[in-house]
Amino acid sequence: MWNNIHVLSGRKKKGYKVGRLRFKSYDLFKSIFYNQSGFVIGNKKIILSKVGKIKAEFHREIKSSVKGIIISKRGNEWFACVQIEDFKQEERQIKILPNTERKAVGIDMGLKSFAVDSSSKFIDNPRFLKKTANKIAFLQRKLARKKKGSNHRNRVKLRLNAVYEHLQNQRKDFAHKLSYWYVKN
Repeated sequence: MWNNIHVLSGRKKKGYKVGRLRFKSYDLFKSIFYNQSGFVIGNKKIILSKVGKIKAEFHREIKSSVKGIIISKRGNEWFACVQIEDFKQEERQIKILPNTERKAVGIDMGLKSFAVDSSSKFIDNPRFLKKTANKIAFLQRKLARKKKGSNHRNRVKLRLNAVYEHLQNQRKDFAHKLSYWYVKN
């Protein structure tokens, strides 16, 4: 650590902008990255070096060579993102539905309403954060009262993470449903 401080002070004297050293806590990073080696992907399992066998549920078949894998934790669940190398370029034809060739719409994102389109259709902002603000405030106060590093604090932290994840999912769901409606109509 002292060696890093000397390097930073030397860079500061040369005119570089140098920040402070940061303590990296055990729960700061929630991901593991395996680049090209150290893993085997098999039938309903992933074998990671220094971790072992992990049961996995694959959502699609892996047909190409795997170049890397990122294991990340969101809330109380673990996810694997598999990076593949695929040289084949598939040509996809976009089907244009009848009577939709000349339809176009302009959308203006706003503050009071979520969006206003060129046909004067107002989409109200659902204000998901406002609806869950009391629950978030309650859990944050509860978290602040817990002793750092305790199991009770970890449980409340997981509950708070679940509420934030639910909020994030609500926003994504609303945006996807709205965009699908515009594409469909």
